[in-house]
Amino acid sequence: MESKISAGEKANISQVGPPRPRRRRSRGPVLNYIEYFGLVAVVELLNLLPHDATLRVGASIGSFYGWFARIFRTRNHRVSMRNLELAFPEKSPNERDSILRATWRNWGRFMADGVKLAKIPPARVKELVTIEPWERFLEVQKIVKDRGLLVLTGHYGSFELLHAAISAHGVPVTLVHRPMANPYVSEWVRKLRTRFGTNVVARGEAARDVLRELKSGRFVAIPFDQNARQNIRVFAPFFNVRTSTNSGLARLARATDAPVHPVVIIREGDGLKHKIWIGEAVQTVKTGDREADIVEYTRLYNKAFEDLIRAHPDHWIWMYRRFKQQPEGTCSPYLKEAPGADAYRMAAAS
Repeated sequence: MESKISAGEKANISQVGPPRPRRRRSRGPVLNYIEYFGLVAVVELLNLLPHDATLRVGASIGSFYGWFARIFRTRNHRVSMRNLELAFPEKSPNERDSILRATWRNWGRFMADGVKLAKIPPARVKELVTIEPWERFLEVQKIVKDRGLLVLTGHYGSFELLHAAISAHGVPVTLVHRPMANPYVSEWVRKLRTRFGTNVVARGEAARDVLRELKSGRFVAIPFDQNARQNIRVFAPFFNVRTSTNSGLARLARATDAPVHPVVIIREGDGLKHKIWIGEAVQTVKTGDREADIVEYTRLYNKAFEDLIRAHPDHWIWMYRRFKQQPEGTCSPYLKEAPGADAYRMAAAS
């Protein structure tokens, strides 16, 4: 694969993420230890319960937090409702509130699944998670052995189960991730993610490693739903709002010609079972204008991920300030002085 990539393309994909993963200022080793041991204690305690009971506990905690956030108008509640207003102008406030209530319940369930992931064996993961359509999974298995495959995904559903389940089904996965501020918690999460055979690559060191992982024939999963810094971003429509989007996936796809498939995990009802949905490859056309291609690829990827959110809006992280960075001259929609949601929408859907 590498021989097909020109020197110019290599330079152009030199950053899938920031030059270095920028971490928040450390709170000091004592507080980091307290947070870490608190996490471990909660995980061990909840693992004493059956999985279905843990799930009910998680849903109850999520529901309680949603009630608390709504009553006290916390930042998470305000950001979530603003995001839902931007994304779904056609829905009433009550409909948006209903989505958010379901989101908080699901978020609690997602956390419960993550807790159980620290203990359950691969065979149990395969029982809990099926893959659809299976025929497409067999097709992409052939593709990945030949040239690797780029996975367009995000913080959607029980996303920690996603890479674990694909690995458990026999396909090697590499996850591009962002290290956490607490180094002890970050290492715990890294071990959680690698216990099923998933490789992890830190954002900021990703381009060289991703090229190697693709060449070795792996699924390379790149979360696509977070803000991007100025040096790697393009503004592309997301829910018809110009949104700062990481261009790394588009640059990698254009340079390597590796197919990009949207892949997410969807909970079946309120229970333990999930399905991994593998979409068709996002169709892109390479022209002679590299930068225009990058913008167009990114627009198509945003649209693909938006469609997944519209299908299951309670599976996404509405509390994340996805629209924070706006083109020059436009303020963040989360500021008190920000104009109404209509001011951020593009004149026509793209």
